[in-house]
Amino acid sequence: MSTLARILDVCDSVVSMIQTAWVPAAPSAVSRVYDPDIGLTAEDVNTRLAGRQVLVFPTKYESPAQASRDMLWRKHRVTVLTVERYTDGSGSPPVAWMDARVGFVEQMIFNPLRNPALVLAGQLVTQAFPAPDEAAEADVYDIDIVIQDRAFWAEVRVVLQEPTDLTGATI
Repeated sequence: MSTLARILDVCDSVVSMIQTAWVPAAPSAVSRVYDPDIGLTAEDVNTRLAGRQVLVFPTKYESPAQASRDMLWRKHRVTVLTVERYTDGSGSPPVAWMDARVGFVEQMIFNPLRNPALVLAGQLVTQAFPAPDEAAEADVYDIDIVIQDRAFWAEVRVVLQEPTDLTGATI
């Protein structure tokens, strides 16, 4: 468990959830990073992306919301970026290749993180689950990245919440 910020525990638990469901084979990976090397072009020799990378970022935390007289909801906004270069041939990525990545993001990231029955484990001492009153967002893919870089790029933004007492300690 992180002693620095609770949102980091939440992000680490999101990494663990995706890693358990996906079980990536190197060079593909899921990780929590602040400054990823995402080279998408031939000129990016030192940072050229290999495999499918799923990157989890802490995006925002906000003041807790009152849940009851003795309980607060602590909310954590998390962004999950999925990026992968198309390397199987020349030209644009084929529809089937793109479809497989869109399906991956929906089935392995978006749907699980919006499932009201989700309980994140891993680094968390208590339960964090989707905030029912907050909309999750997903950019299915970035058309400019596909056209310019022949790569897949999708962002999922979710709000996860957990109960705390009035002092902010997790329940």
